[in-house]
Amino acid sequence: MKKICLVVALSLVMLGAKADDFGGWANVGLEQNLGVKGLDANLDFGFRSANNMRNVDRWSVSAGLEYSLCRYLKVASSYTYMYGYSGSERKENYKSDGVTWEGYNLTHAFWRSRNRFNFDLKTGIDLGRFSLSLRERYQLTGYNSATVTKDKYRFKRLEQYDPQGNFTGYLDVPQSGYPQTVRDVKESKSKEYLRSKFAVSYNIRHCPLEPSLSIEFENNLRDGFNTDEVRYVGGLDWKITKKIRLGAYYHYNKGHDDDADEDLHAVEVTLKLKNIFWKAKK
Repeated sequence: MKKICLVVALSLVMLGAKADDFGGWANVGLEQNLGVKGLDANLDFGFRSANNMRNVDRWSVSAGLEYSLCRYLKVASSYTYMYGYSGSERKENYKSDGVTWEGYNLTHAFWRSRNRFNFDLKTGIDLGRFSLSLRERYQLTGYNSATVTKDKYRFKRLEQYDPQGNFTGYLDVPQSGYPQTVRDVKESKSKEYLRSKFAVSYNIRHCPLEPSLSIEFENNLRDGFNTDEVRYVGGLDWKITKKIRLGAYYHYNKGHDDDADEDLHAVEVTLKLKNIFWKAKK
């Protein structure tokens, strides 16, 4: 019980940290041994909301393989297809001098496909009832091109003065022919990260609940190994049966990466099914 209280307390600390957004996540996963000792396949379906849970952020489906080389080392690879939402964006427009403001462009919200490839090395050790694990992940994400709608607003800025000749501000008068609506293309692009995750969990005697804590660093391989984001997670796993697990987690993501451009709090609920078709090869 003390361990559970510790996880709850740390989650409340993360809740108190300032963030720009709050989201709700859900994930359903299936893991099945393929009839070879140490070789498992997995399939996952994911959903995420954003903008304080008012908008759908993305849908995803992933498939992968994991192989246990020995007791202390596993290798894994996976592919994830994501269909993600990008909200509207305003970008200020300046004249060639780079100082004089003349309007702005408003890009409408749009959906975009992404393709993600992960390659993992995993290791871990049990210390009494504690389990410590380390995962190193190379991640490559490709963004498909997308056609978007953009509104252009241009103004003539006039200085305003009071009857005594004192400057009082500006009056922005729309230029003739604006606003304009045009079609634009978001070009395809890709990003690479090395994601390092350290986790600790505790097996409570005679209790189906297992608390865990983790920290993950996302290092941008195309920006001098800069740490773009740090992820803190606290949660509980509930072992309903040997084949079914429920999980509840609290995330605090500090920074920005290829998934989000702002600090984020999120709650996540997971359902994991393991070897439901046949027993694992031992």
